[in-house]
Amino acid sequence: MDGPVILEISTNIWSQDVTCMPIVQKTHEEFTRRGYITHFVIPRDGNTHSEQHGVHIWRFWVPFFEHYPERYGRGLWWLISRFQYFMFLLLGTLKMVKLAKVVQPDVLYGHGPYGIPIASFVAKLRGIPNISRTYGFVFASEYTRLQHLMNFELPLSLMSPATAYVIGDDGTGVSELAERFGVKLERAHFWIDGHDKEMWKEDLPIDELRSSLGISKSDRVIVTVSSLTKYKGIHYVIEAIPKIVERIGSLKYLILGDGPERENLENLAAQLGVQDHVIFVGPVPHDDVGKYLSIADVVPCLWSIGPIFEAMICWKCPIVLDIMGMRRFVEHGKTGILLDPEKLGDLSDVIVDILENDLLRHNIGENAREWALRNLDSWQERVEKEADLVYRIAQEREQT
Repeated sequence: MDGPVILEISTNIWSQDVTCMPIVQKTHEEFTRRGYITHFVIPRDGNTHSEQHGVHIWRFWVPFFEHYPERYGRGLWWLISRFQYFMFLLLGTLKMVKLAKVVQPDVLYGHGPYGIPIASFVAKLRGIPNISRTYGFVFASEYTRLQHLMNFELPLSLMSPATAYVIGDDGTGVSELAERFGVKLERAHFWIDGHDKEMWKEDLPIDELRSSLGISKSDRVIVTVSSLTKYKGIHYVIEAIPKIVERIGSLKYLILGDGPERENLENLAAQLGVQDHVIFVGPVPHDDVGKYLSIADVVPCLWSIGPIFEAMICWKCPIVLDIMGMRRFVEHGKTGILLDPEKLGDLSDVIVDILENDLLRHNIGENAREWALRNLDSWQERVEKEADLVYRIAQEREQT
């Protein structure tokens, strides 16, 4: 058969500049390389480009679409998000039904809690196989039944029937949560994102980068790679900086990423008097992340799974909250440091202990890199898995 035609829907903004984990873009580059024809439906995002990486981009109007709950109080955001969710389902479904008639897809693809129910419904309506793509559950595996009832998008997406489920394995007990909500585990694929195992290179311009950032040779360096939202916990690291500076003196903390909390975090650093020690680098191309990690002494990854693995690849010591399934990835004192979430107030002591123990930090970096190279897929290996799955599903449909 020729390359399958795929019709997808997601809330994700299809950005022309990739400054985050590029799983979606890299997967679709592989689809295009193989000759798949892909149509991707998203809400209007202010852009006008209709093709990227060979993917046809279709936009639909939603009267209100907001990604950042930090701009509102919790109660108000809950009400706004319910309205947003149902409007997305209604208008997204109409767009998908219309496009399905035009492009005649072999496979439907729903991304995340918003896109999955739509793809599942249209798949049932038109007799087309569908894939549910979930990117991680964050804290959802620890939710009570009431919390799941109040935040029903994820349970509903897991309960939506699918030919196959591709679920990002983010260390949050994903298989247990999926099973709780009726995912047929024989159809489920729990995959960690791919990683660039060569993101650290011996010839990286470390001295040049340090100089451009105003980092002296005597400075210890902490690096965080994260979107700047409340739940990522960047404020905990900033709050730890005064005590760290008091104990070790020369220090710079680099924050890579952007988001709605940036101004609040900048104000926090100023209020604590450590603004000269905290550098907000902003969003950087994903291909440049290894360059910044190369100058790090320690990498706090409190609620970010991807940067844990990137730090490990770059011979660095990640500091990770000991929650959910993180022990599958990090062995305390060997491949990283696990921190009890009830003891976040000890973060400054934990960081200082690592910064002052060169031998321990070096050994953790060595062990972490060895684990990462042995256990992680490269980007090519990871996207090939997904491309193979799509092809098999399309082929099975053709043969029936």
